[in-house]
Amino acid sequence: MAIRQEEDYSNQHKATAAAVASMVRSGSRPSKGKQIAAKTKNPFQKNGVTLRVLLVLLHDFPEFLCDYHYGFCDVIPPNCIQLRNLILSALPRNMRLPDPFTPNLKADMLSEINITPWILTNFTGVMPPQFKKDLDSYLKTRLPVTFLSDLHSNLQVSSEPGNRYNLQLINALVLYVGTQAIAHIHNKGSTPSVSPITHSAHMDIFQNLAVDLDTEGRYLFLNAIANHPQYPNGHTHYFSCTILHLFAEANTEAIQEQITRVLLEQLIVNRPHLWGLLITFIELIKNTACVENQKTFKAALKEFLLTYSPQPGVAEDQDSVLTVRVEELQFQSKAKSCQIFSGSVLVVQCVLSWLPNRWAHLLQIL
Repeated sequence: MAIRQEEDYSNQHKATAAAVASMVRSGSRPSKGKQIAAKTKNPFQKNGVTLRVLLVLLHDFPEFLCDYHYGFCDVIPPNCIQLRNLILSALPRNMRLPDPFTPNLKADMLSEINITPWILTNFTGVMPPQFKKDLDSYLKTRLPVTFLSDLHSNLQVSSEPGNRYNLQLINALVLYVGTQAIAHIHNKGSTPSVSPITHSAHMDIFQNLAVDLDTEGRYLFLNAIANHPQYPNGHTHYFSCTILHLFAEANTEAIQEQITRVLLEQLIVNRPHLWGLLITFIELIKNTACVENQKTFKAALKEFLLTYSPQPGVAEDQDSVLTVRVEELQFQSKAKSCQIFSGSVLVVQCVLSWLPNRWAHLLQIL
């Protein structure tokens, strides 16, 4: 895995990342809506500072968000989808995203798809030593044989609904297994695609989690995977293939429905959306032969898109923990100014999202 050398980042950068993570953690905590509404006329005032700081970083220092995105997303609750998308939409400033709706676009043919992104967060630090030792052993030798059967209990920390699982450990497990799988595939002289990632210890772990976890645990697991298909890079390609493989090999419709839900949740919120997730979703709805009731699935998906596709100027649910009201955000950075207007596209390094009428392309595919 590519990690920048320690000398590349001073202690000041690390301290800044820690401060931003703390701010994101504080800004994404569920708040008592009635109390806030009573104290301020603006229900988004509590989170406005967090959003503005992240937008400035996205505009002027996108590489900073790229390098530390894992640590920031690790402290964001799963329901703060748009805040997570805002962080994950960062990409190197010299990169231009290809249009995901380009006919016959082959993501695996892009030159950037073999580049491993930098991650400067020590994500393995949350793994208990014995757990990591057993994990490494299983990835190399598929031993101990009880590792998969014990995985569920290792991730579960309580029986309280909504807090059953160690979210940080799930996030670390998904990224670690994914990076080890990419290294394993490269060592064999191949590149990640749906075929090479199958029949491996790495995919055995992912498939076991998809089948063995309950609804709550599977939702956290799938969200952990969905954090990685971002801009064109090696992680985006591998985890996109992983999502498609888990969908195709799912032994129940419940798993396919939950995979579809996780993707749609990140695509129906207001901008920004992730390039990698949109590519994955397009591939998924193009290849639904694995769905037992294919016509019913497509019809239900089409009805959902027609119902929930974003419309210009339509206000969002104000009860959301971190919903961005585009018409209420306006800020200036030292070098450039950036404005967000209701119903228009936020232009930040040509990264953020597509016009609402692009949903018509998805409906055409269906």
